[in-house]
Amino acid sequence: MKKLIFIAITAAIIFTNFSYAQSSNFTDKELGTIPDRITNIVRSPDLRHIALLAIVNAKNQIILDGVPGPLYDTIGEKSIIFSPDSNHIAYVALQNNKQMVVVDGNQGPQFDGIIKDSIVFSADSKRFAYLGKNGNTTIVVLDNQPITFEENIDAKSIPLFSGDGKRVAFIAWKGSKRLVVVDGKPQPGYDDISFLAFGPKNNNFVYGARKSTKRMVIFEGKQGNEFDEIGKVLAFSSNGKSFAYRARTAAKWQVIVNDSNLPPYDEVLEGSISFSPDSNHLAYAVKSNFKQMVVLDGNTAQPFDMIGQSMPIFLNDNHLLYTAKYGFQWQVIVDQTPGPLFDNIKYDSLRISPDKNHFAFAGWVNNKWFIVVDNKQQSECDDFTGSIIFSPDSSRTAYIIKRSNKDIVVIDGTAGEEYDEIKKTILFSPDSKHLQYIAKKNGMWQTILDGKPGKAYNDIPEESILFSADSSHTIYMAKAYDKQMLVVDGIESPAYDIIVSYPAVSENGFETLTARGKTLFRTTWKP
Repeated sequence: MKKLIFIAITAAIIFTNFSYAQSSNFTDKELGTIPDRITNIVRSPDLRHIALLAIVNAKNQIILDGVPGPLYDTIGEKSIIFSPDSNHIAYVALQNNKQMVVVDGNQGPQFDGIIKDSIVFSADSKRFAYLGKNGNTTIVVLDNQPITFEENIDAKSIPLFSGDGKRVAFIAWKGSKRLVVVDGKPQPGYDDISFLAFGPKNNNFVYGARKSTKRMVIFEGKQGNEFDEIGKVLAFSSNGKSFAYRARTAAKWQVIVNDSNLPPYDEVLEGSISFSPDSNHLAYAVKSNFKQMVVLDGNTAQPFDMIGQSMPIFLNDNHLLYTAKYGFQWQVIVDQTPGPLFDNIKYDSLRISPDKNHFAFAGWVNNKWFIVVDNKQQSECDDFTGSIIFSPDSSRTAYIIKRSNKDIVVIDGTAGEEYDEIKKTILFSPDSKHLQYIAKKNGMWQTILDGKPGKAYNDIPEESILFSADSSHTIYMAKAYDKQMLVVDGIESPAYDIIVSYPAVSENGFETLTARGKTLFRTTWKP
């Protein structure tokens, strides 16, 4: 029998001093029988559902949480997709040489083919769309209803939903011209369409186009000024009233805000345009006379040799942060106030707290790494291997450092015990009062909860550690020799042949999918 999963997932949980689990709190609900031949497994985003692509009597079948779906000649192995809320599933099926999309067991219209990777759900999961093909004609299918146009749909243009799911746009051809269809209405044709986007607040529609050698941005049907080149990254204000992008005329670049041109520079750095949280300020990075600088509300700041990638960033209360290099040294600038100098700031180490009031990063100087929080050096180490995390309430920090070839977790600036290895995932509880991670000592793995080690196992997958919604319980998956089990508050579940998916939070408990023999179970734990 083919194994249920290609790589066996293992797991376990730690004892907490605030609640105590009982093994009787585990419940297994039988979902069905696992087929002998499985060719693919897809888990939902929330990890509560699993789709098995099985071969049954020479036919293909999707088995969702143990419930078998219709039989087809073939089902696209890589076509299976869950909706963002995990409550819907779609895939491409072949029957009698015709292809169709099946959504929640209901098959749509038949086509000669379904365009690869074209199935898309709206962000609210209430709608879906895809592209079908009959002969040389591409057809948009919206909520399982084919939509026909005089124009030929661009087979490379996946339909785009607005954030609220109420609007949809895609690209079509009319003769030699490309055009956008939004809300079912074809727009004027252009020589090329470069991008489509909906604004985050009011779902305003904007796209980029080319007419001959000139490029422009079209906002809600109104064409903007023409340029030689426009950037593909748009920045929207949080109130939805403004948008900005970079554009080039001849050799000069400038930022365009609501079709108003700001002063030109040698270059506007890609991805640097940012609106403040209150939408009243605009900042971006530019290059002029071989120097780079930040521009805030039209005022240029001190020039540097280099501004960090995707900088600047607005913090809370409109404070502005960016990294900058002068000569051979880097520093973090906040509101034009420079922080300590470093030979290097580790790439991608900068983290912003959830409330955007704090920041942290790793800097290298004098042959040592330093972890810096709010521009104050906190910890010194030989190496920094993971990420800095903030607690949900933004009041605490945690990260992994290496000293003398040992891994150490530092919590709020205080170093913990040394271990041979610490897995990269470190997790604060939802109430920010507790911290859990997985550490290795003497060849065995154990969870560390608030500094207290749990039972040692052969392995504990880092993706499996969780806190309950009320922060009172913990869970993880563990492997002990040939056994796999769940561990909640230090209490082991009965053993399983395979734990199919990582645990998920369910109310104040947990749930996951498990298997014994050929039987699939939904396993839950409730306090």
